Amino acid sequence: MKFRRFFRFRHLKNQLLLQNALSISLIIGLTAITTYSIAIKIQIKEAIRYNTVMVVQISKSIDNMVESFNRVMDGVTFNNDIQKTLPAVYENSKEKNFLNKHLLSKITDETIMFNEVDLVYLYDTEGLRVNLRRSVNNNNYEFLNTLRPEIYDSHGKITWSVEKSVITANRMIYDIHSYKMKDIGYLTMSLDQSYLKERIQKFDPTEERHIIILDKENNVVISNSNNKELSAVTTWLANSSKHLADSDTLIEIPDSGKMIINNYQSELTGWKIISLISLNEISEGPALIGKTIFLIGIVAIIIGIIIIWISTNYIVRPLNKLSLVMDEVEKDNFNVQLQIDRSDELGRVGESFNRMMNKINNLISDIYQKDINEKDAQLRALRAQINPHFLYNTLDTINWMAQFGESAEVSKMTTSLSRLLKKSITNNGEFIRLEEEINYIDDYMTIQKIRFQ
Repeated sequence: MKFRRFFRFRHLKNQLLLQNALSISLIIGLTAITTYSIAIKIQIKEAIRYNTVMVVQISKSIDNMVESFNRVMDGVTFNNDIQKTLPAVYENSKEKNFLNKHLLSKITDETIMFNEVDLVYLYDTEGLRVNLRRSVNNNNYEFLNTLRPEIYDSHGKITWSVEKSVITANRMIYDIHSYKMKDIGYLTMSLDQSYLKERIQKFDPTEERHIIILDKENNVVISNSNNKELSAVTTWLANSSKHLADSDTLIEIPDSGKMIINNYQSELTGWKIISLISLNEISEGPALIGKTIFLIGIVAIIIGIIIIWISTNYIVRPLNKLSLVMDEVEKDNFNVQLQIDRSDELGRVGESFNRMMNKINNLISDIYQKDINEKDAQLRALRAQINPHFLYNTLDTINWMAQFGESAEVSKMTTSLSRLLKKSITNNGEFIRLEEEINYIDDYMTIQKIRFQ
């Protein structure tokens, strides 16, 4: 099978330049693609590993805070004064206010050293008794003013819930002095979200990742994502929650693109800490590497072309000289010589060419001399044939003229013949003087005139 050549070059230099430029471009292109592919795989693997470690650390940090929070709730729940005051019977509102102030004082004493506590709501079995707000804000927490026993665990365990962006820990208070474990009230304390955000920022200071914390019912506890991203992520999680346990992988979220997801579920709270990072952000590093290699490649191609141009000039210059000399040879100029002052293969080619031209010149000279000698021999043979015939005719004419007594003519003709014979014997050269040739012709013409009178 024959392959057609799409490019035909008139000059070898252009061919070498293009071939080397294409080779360099191909090598750099393959290097950039391979480097980017390897780098993105390593980056994804490292991101997954880092995300896994990070969500575990965030979960443990939150668990430590929750444990401290639970100890504060234990302090309030099992405080002897609160245990006695909360179920105490009061006769009027004045006594109730007095008891409530006492309860507030004790709650303040138990929570004053724990800054993570924001709201404290203490209920008896009938309704709200104490409402303590430690932060200064204008948020409305009226939904906490109403007692809802159904949100509390009947065995006195602490349960966590999220309602209207308020993170609360809820616990039923039972009488520790009664063997019947009779419930005497309920305690609800909210967690200040700023401290929770600080825990997240401690492990993700750049906030490049989307950190989402969900409770057991998949309600958002806290997140550093904006509303659009959070909506897209929570929608995907709602549709893919059954696969969440083994979802350390790539996912695609509408309007957010491909993302790496890692998650960890706390055994203490049951919260799920989810980390998502966009693949585009991860690929920025490898993409920068690819662009850098591409720019370096362009510079390398330019430098390579310059170097190749210089080197091809060094290679092609002797060939150009050889081409010019061969053009002269085509014009039958065999005296040219090729001047290549090099000791490599091209130098040996020049020496061989010069030797060849010398041999050609010698052969031409030999053939030319041989041809001249052959013609000279032919001329001499012709002369040898002509001279005897001319001599015979002349002598015959002299004889007849002598018989008729024309002595003057015989003398004149004899003198001309003697001069002709003398010149033919003494002149063996190829060239004679013009004067001698004219005299030779005069003598010859004299003989011929006398013969034909």
